[in-house]
Amino acid sequence: MKDFLIVYSSKTGNTEKVAKKFYEVAGERCDLAAVKQVPAVDDYKVIFAGYWVDKGEPDKDMQEFLQTLDNKKVVLFQTLGAEAYSEHGISSLANAGRYLSTGCKVVGTLSIRGAIDPKLIETMMKMPEGHSHAPTEESKNGGRTQVLILMKQICKLQESIYKNLSLFMTGFINKICMDF
Repeated sequence: MKDFLIVYSSKTGNTEKVAKKFYEVAGERCDLAAVKQVPAVDDYKVIFAGYWVDKGEPDKDMQEFLQTLDNKKVVLFQTLGAEAYSEHGISSLANAGRYLSTGCKVVGTLSIRGAIDPKLIETMMKMPEGHSHAPTEESKNGGRTQVLILMKQICKLQESIYKNLSLFMTGFINKICMDF
């Protein structure tokens, strides 16, 4: 029996990067699987379930996977376009927990702001005034370029964060292992 199974669902590659960093840190103690290729979960002590947030919830594939878990220790990790621990980020983690059976125990959570899909940015730029995701007057009047430049800068920063995530994840995994 291995300690960990890391299962992920990724749309833009953010969640996959985080999952692979966990896998890199844990080494021989774990297996890594895309949500559509999950092995039998009974062979693992802890399930790391990583997903991208879709409208405040785990994506549909991860919702289905979470519903299959019973009497497992689970670490939920998510990537989203909003601030990681904003109200939206926190409620998204809570919403993920709703898909777990009452026999499961969440032993850790991690929320990471990921790159926003460029298609979503384009959609947001077309939203009507008053919509919560609509552009501001500033962004309508040339601010769009500033937003895109900022997004590129954030993406570069995120690449740096992903490269340095190993140290954090080592501590995170070691903390979870202390329970065993």
